[in-house]
Amino acid sequence: RCPKEPGLQEALVNLLTYNPTEAWHV
Repeated sequence: RCPKEPGLQEALVNLLTYNPTEAWHV
């Protein structure tokens, strides 16, 4: 994890965790 940009990492992980298929479609 990059402590410099936690928001970006969190957003990515959140998106992938929420719905990977949707994330890829978007």
